[in-house]
Amino acid sequence: MMRGAGSRGISGIPPVRDNIIRPMIYMPEKDVRYFASKAELPVIKSPCPADGNTEREEMKQLLHELDIKHKGLRYRIFGAMQRGEID
Repeated sequence: MMRGAGSRGISGIPPVRDNIIRPMIYMPEKDVRYFASKAELPVIKSPCPADGNTEREEMKQLLHELDIKHKGLRYRIFGAMQRGEID
């Protein structure tokens, strides 16, 4: 039914998996971009032909619009996900 749904339901790469740690997983994208710019890290454009035209991008836009209408909603959603240990 939904892409990315496995036996555990919808999920992505968890914050910690084996020896991989994703310390900025819950940071807003604008903060990650700012940090990368300040640290002069290279930014590599995705070679995926669907880049920017995906369900993930649609969800990002929806969250942005809802957050404008309901200030702080994004942080409440992600806070609930962390407390519920939902990835």
